[in-house]
Amino acid sequence: MTTPPLRGLWLGLALLAAGCATEVPAPRVDYSASYDFSLLHRLALQPPGDGQAAGLAPERVAAINQALAAAVVEKGITVVEQADNADALLRWHLAGSDPAANAAYDSMSLYSCWRCGTAVADVGMPAWQPGTLVVDVLERREGRPLWRATVDTRLTPGGSALTDEERREAARTVLANFPPLP
Repeated sequence: MTTPPLRGLWLGLALLAAGCATEVPAPRVDYSASYDFSLLHRLALQPPGDGQAAGLAPERVAAINQALAAAVVEKGITVVEQADNADALLRWHLAGSDPAANAAYDSMSLYSCWRCGTAVADVGMPAWQPGTLVVDVLERREGRPLWRATVDTRLTPGGSALTDEERREAARTVLANFPPLP
């Protein structure tokens, strides 16, 4: 029979172990309920948003593009090279430590916040930490936002390179709820 002090010790160790467990964060998602995502069969990847490609090493941009393309293909959607051949566009942004650069990407002109209530001058998801991966799916012709997800990752603009598997996991996580179910 376990004595009360030992029972408390075991409970404390169990809680400590649970707190140390690494969980993949759930993506924060918003989308246009009026868009029929079942019509989406081809996506074209666009350069990172707001001129961010200039701040990232070309090999890092290519590696993130490759991970996102693989995650899209896993969803049964074809990735095409030319935007003219796509049903929609996929653009991404990797949040850095400069809040002004993040805010420039997260503006009302890009993101409509469909379930936020009354429109305001500038809306968006919660403030991004460095390493937050933001993925937008945009209407091809007019560039209107259709879907957005953000997820906190270990990807950082100036940080150390991650493994291919870590980049793929970040891409799978951010696209976990794409396309949204009707």
